Amino acid sequence: MSLVHWLQEPGGTLVDISGRMRKWVTDLGEKAEEGSTMINTIVIDDPDGDLEVFNHRIYAVEETEAVDNDNRFIFVGFVNNIKVSRGTFRAGVSRIYTVEVSDPNTILERRVMTGPDNDRPEETDVERITWVESTHEGEAIDDSRYLLSDDPADMDATDYNTQQASAVYTDCGNQADPGKNWFLTYFGDVGVTTETPYGSFSLWYGPPEADEYQSDAKLTNILSEVDIPNGIFYIGLEEETSLLVDGSRIYSKVVVPYANGYVTASLDSTVETYGRRDRVMPAENVKKATTAQRRASKYVRELQTPEHRATVKTTVPRELVNLIRPGMGVPVRVSHWPHGYADDYLTMRVLSRKVLELSDEPDASFVLTLELSRSEPGPPPAPVYGELQGSGGPYPANPGNVDWANPGDTPGPGWPLHPTTGLITPYLDPVVTKPNRTWLGWKMLGTGTIDIRSFITLIGVVGGAVTITVSVAKNGTPIESETIVPGWSGGLAGWTGHSLIEMTGVSVATNDIISLQLGWTGPMYFGRTPAGTGQNGETLKIVGGSLA
Repeated sequence: MSLVHWLQEPGGTLVDISGRMRKWVTDLGEKAEEGSTMINTIVIDDPDGDLEVFNHRIYAVEETEAVDNDNRFIFVGFVNNIKVSRGTFRAGVSRIYTVEVSDPNTILERRVMTGPDNDRPEETDVERITWVESTHEGEAIDDSRYLLSDDPADMDATDYNTQQASAVYTDCGNQADPGKNWFLTYFGDVGVTTETPYGSFSLWYGPPEADEYQSDAKLTNILSEVDIPNGIFYIGLEEETSLLVDGSRIYSKVVVPYANGYVTASLDSTVETYGRRDRVMPAENVKKATTAQRRASKYVRELQTPEHRATVKTTVPRELVNLIRPGMGVPVRVSHWPHGYADDYLTMRVLSRKVLELSDEPDASFVLTLELSRSEPGPPPAPVYGELQGSGGPYPANPGNVDWANPGDTPGPGWPLHPTTGLITPYLDPVVTKPNRTWLGWKMLGTGTIDIRSFITLIGVVGGAVTITVSVAKNGTPIESETIVPGWSGGLAGWTGHSLIEMTGVSVATNDIISLQLGWTGPMYFGRTPAGTGQNGETLKIVGGSLA
């Protein structure tokens, strides 16, 4: 026995329809790219008119000679549209079914989120994905061995009620830094029953460059490297083995509309290398400007280099058909490709796989058509840098916080553009809202050390001995202060001054907040920053460091 075709009846029973399927026409594909679905077409002969095909039931194909008994299915999907025709049958009840079948990712679109648990609190993307898998809308997904917990990203509180379940995966994958891929597959080492011989549907969620879920096979066009029994497969010129260096993903500026406005992020280095290109990338489920800004900053970092894409074909033995599956990382070496592929094997991710049955020849049973992807490595990580511009305060009163008008990513009129780089993000004041000055300080997105520079100008009316204190604070506690004692000669006297604090090697951890505080003791009236009615270059800067 070789290929076995299974069709699910109402109630869940699988029936063997292999005798109704024509040989050498099995051509089935699955995707592994951000939940997108591949649609296939199969033809089922029904000469006796005794088979009924039902929409949205499972169709699966098993290769019984696959070397791994836990990995025998080459396709598991769901019936979509069904067309009934005469075809080659000309009389009686004989008929042909032409059936559309979709890959497992259609599960992500099958359910709508309802219920009070869908009003989610602030949490990480990993926590949110773990939650959605536990809901009744996620009940079809029984396995999460590749729900990768690295690099969790903070998510805003969001109500997903009446949204498709796929919206949760999209929202989390887009917020994560680096961005994460997600797709469904299946594994036959868990959950195998008579009704589910293919095993359990499984979620893969993680960064595309992750080391998890790697193929034991390799692909090459170098004949001396080919070793088919050991899984080094040949991809040759006759299959038009070509590499696309895809520049459509390169953008120097990203605009992210969110629930309460929009934010932008840009990179001058991308402008210098590729020119100016802008793109709008909506984030409807994001509520906070800080969260939207993190997403925008992540986008422009990810979109500063091309993506490598290739569609290749390789002929494989029947027993090794599943050595390369959708979503796997597979090492590729091609003699005429630039960017390092000619020198060594570089891992590309399988974004889709189509399996075509070719013959009964043991060494050449199937043709695999593979869409491969690899993001070209970007420049080395930028040094940690960020500016908050335009001081005001103290708020709410003396002593109090200094608040800021704009980050350097979105400067106000007359201020220079200084994009935020590294693992920091501007932090909105969660307590006090003031017109035009709503930023409190800097939030750390990593652990390490940073260098800080603050500069403000001060104004007030002195009516006696006064001591002014300007402090850089971490999580509200001063860690470095400057004391200023204005001169006073009696009566009420106007006074202006400035404060400059510079610090290096300040230890910080993820979620720490760096801010500036201003206060005084003694009879000082109308004390504030900035001095005068305008700004004088007041900034709170992170000017260097190393965070991970």
